[in-house]
Amino acid sequence: MASFSLSQLFSGSSSDGTTGYNTSQVVQVLTFRPSPNHPNVTLLQREGSHGETTTLYASTTSKFTKPNIQIFRVVATSTGLQQTAIGNASFHLLSSTTDLSLHGHYITMKSGNLSSSYNFMYPPTGKMKWKSNFMGTALELFDSAGLKLARYKFKFSSTSGKRLEILVPCADSFLDLIVLSGMAATVKEREKLKAASAASEAVAGV
Repeated sequence: MASFSLSQLFSGSSSDGTTGYNTSQVVQVLTFRPSPNHPNVTLLQREGSHGETTTLYASTTSKFTKPNIQIFRVVATSTGLQQTAIGNASFHLLSSTTDLSLHGHYITMKSGNLSSSYNFMYPPTGKMKWKSNFMGTALELFDSAGLKLARYKFKFSSTSGKRLEILVPCADSFLDLIVLSGMAATVKEREKLKAASAASEAVAGV
């Protein structure tokens, strides 16, 4: 995998190596909307300060065909929008691991059996983890030092209303990783929530 320094990944780092930002503040927001032209495509759009949106990514999902998630970067050109495949995710029915491929390089994400956490190793930053928040309404991304980098809000019963909040300034390459790993972790988390809900209903019905 190509080598990146932390200053390249986190553009808000100060010269002494400390972070020059407050992770309680949202740096940018990506919202998820269905494509008006393709029913199986979801668009990830950056929200502007005046309500305008810019499409950054397009994604497709498949429950039964691998890769289960495919991510494309969308770039505006003089001839229109162009998309380039940047990564994908494949799930395993009998395993807690998820295979991520990003820019041709491979990352293994492992989910905890007893907790809603999704761990993976990214060489420039070390170990990283998506973890469910206290309310169970979002997954939050932490680096190896415990710094919160992003928050992925989702609705349990709907594909609409999803929102990815980026809490640090970051390079495009790192944003790609946040988007891909966040989407994969959220799919696994929704599966866990659905299974837990079904089990609770079964017990209540006894």
